[in-house]
Amino acid sequence: MERFEKLEILKLDLQRTGSALDTLLLHYLDKAEAKILETGIHLVPDEPGDDGLHIAYAAYLYRSRNPTDQGPETPVMPRSLQWELTNRLLHEKGRVDG
Repeated sequence: MERFEKLEILKLDLQRTGSALDTLLLHYLDKAEAKILETGIHLVPDEPGDDGLHIAYAAYLYRSRNPTDQGPETPVMPRSLQWELTNRLLHEKGRVDG
């Protein structure tokens, strides 16, 4: 999936319309990709599950950017996203080549 297709899906997820936040949201897509790579996960281009994981992580980063909107503490990563990251990492590291 192309970067701008991911941007459009991210905007739908966040219920944002227009292009005012495009630069910021593209930043969060880049940041999410880097954070996922830090965990040891290598996203496969055009893999629907990986594209969805990338977008979900970017949405989480966007939503957690300003904790004062939701209380004094930093929002906890949704359990569903935690599980998705863990399962994806185990799938990648558990793969047997050859």
